[in-house]
Amino acid sequence: MVSQKILVLGVGNVLLKDEGLGVHLVRRLEAVYDFSENVHVMDGGTLGLRLLDPILEADHVIVIDAVHRGAAPGTVQRMSADDLSKRVTFKNSIHQLDLVETLAYAEVLGRRPSCVIVGMEPWTLNPGAPA
Repeated sequence: MVSQKILVLGVGNVLLKDEGLGVHLVRRLEAVYDFSENVHVMDGGTLGLRLLDPILEADHVIVIDAVHRGAAPGTVQRMSADDLSKRVTFKNSIHQLDLVETLAYAEVLGRRPSCVIVGMEPWTLNPGAPA
């Protein structure tokens, strides 16, 4: 039996405080855990549409990002890609528009994987604010 390919994708800008939490988390996962060959953990940073190829290669994508939904800082929330598309006008994250666009391209190409977004409410995105 062929294992399905899973992409764990951390996105964010590490220069904007908590906005980089997805990147920091995948870096930590890579350092601490050994994953099976079908799981690829990737620092997607702010690559936007350049993430299309890794997304097209996956059967399932788990995106980790800072997500503004008005909850208390540190609150973890799960969203589907469809939820993200409905809320993108609210700009929950500066990367969500790129992500929605990239998933739309994957769909046009006939290869959109299933996708879930695990988001954490940030404390601050202000680079000058204390951590």
